[in-house]
Amino acid sequence: AASSDYPLRDVYKRQGLYERVVKGEKIADDEQLAVTGAKMHNDVGLEMHNKKKYDAAVDHFNQSLRLMPDYIEALNNLGRSYYAMGQYGPSLQALEMSKARAEKICPENKSMFAFIHANIADVYKDQKKFPEAMDEYHKALDQEPNMVRAHFELGGLHMKQSNFTEALYRFNKVL
Repeated sequence: AASSDYPLRDVYKRQGLYERVVKGEKIADDEQLAVTGAKMHNDVGLEMHNKKKYDAAVDHFNQSLRLMPDYIEALNNLGRSYYAMGQYGPSLQALEMSKARAEKICPENKSMFAFIHANIADVYKDQKKFPEAMDEYHKALDQEPNMVRAHFELGGLHMKQSNFTEALYRFNKVL
């Protein structure tokens, strides 16, 4: 269905819809249509992202968010696509919003937080803000202690700083 099938005037009514879905609350039929559409746009956005069609991915993630404004995964994916395009400001904005909504809606989802923190760290790393990147990778590891990606990236950052003992420790954790 085209995005015009979902009137934007109804967006304000859908604030909190994702939270209600996560909590298993009963939702109206028109809200279920919005949830289904949001998930479909998110899935298509992921396909576009994987094909390196980032502009199309961003469009789909934004359409998803019009339908379900608090959709954490769509916000996180939007941040990842902006990151892939080198648009660090919009990337951090989307990722920070994703993190804030996750803290409110599903604070117990450690895996989600780990990936959000790692995505934020990637942005900082590319901006050569290494202390901030390291802090975010450590936050990811606080949530998921065996997250290979975070250990690997920390190893690389320690190598850049000639901290070979810590780099070796992190690379051994990867193995």
